[in-house]
Amino acid sequence: MCLMLFLGFADDVLDVRWSIKLLLSFLAGFPLIMAYDGPTNIIVPTPLRAWLGYDITLGVFYLLYMEILAVFCTNAINIFAGINGLETGQAVVIAFEILVHNFLELNGQSPDNHILSIFLMLPFLMVTLGLFYYNKYAPSAQILLLLSSSSLSLSLSSSS
Repeated sequence: MCLMLFLGFADDVLDVRWSIKLLLSFLAGFPLIMAYDGPTNIIVPTPLRAWLGYDITLGVFYLLYMEILAVFCTNAINIFAGINGLETGQAVVIAFEILVHNFLELNGQSPDNHILSIFLMLPFLMVTLGLFYYNKYAPSAQILLLLSSSSLSLSLSSSS
């Protein structure tokens, strides 16, 4: 995680080429994947369970998929950072789709996981909608982000 923070800072200051950013994103996610000790199976969507069963164990391919997904997610949103509203609009669409999926799967085999995901995604969606509203013009969004990061650092320093 610290390597990804450093990569974001270096990209802003040094204007790093995209190929280097992809390589560094891959390297930054590698320790997280190597430390992962959980299950490597995926739950099959309900319409396909008759043919594929309830879940599929992917093994090493699951870890490779998670690594590629981490690289994609960090770069997909960053690509649209210069266009007003598009970056936050993309985050709103993704969050909304995750919420729809979780609400549809509440009657499934593991509703607790989906409830947790809903509890995590609802605040994210609401905050992102607020940022999206003010992100029509870049200066107001930058002031909003500056104020929110200042209050975060203030609250972190006062809590220690």
